[in-house]
Amino acid sequence: MKTKEEINEMPAAELREQVLLTKDELFRLTLMKGGGLEKPHRIPLLRKQIARLETRLTLLRKKAEDATVAAN
Repeated sequence: MKTKEEINEMPAAELREQVLLTKDELFRLTLMKGGGLEKPHRIPLLRKQIARLETRLTLLRKKAEDATVAAN
């Protein structure tokens, strides 16, 4: 699980990759939920992690858009 500081230092490509990996892990845990999950507390933690990563990606996109508009 990445900390907020680590997320803020990650480049956009790595953030996208981390989002995909985390979503995949969440999907697998959700499927296993019916069969007796060993670590059910992990599901909300993964959801929060995905939200943090997506928020950082959005901020980076907006910053890039603002820089493009300012350059024109």
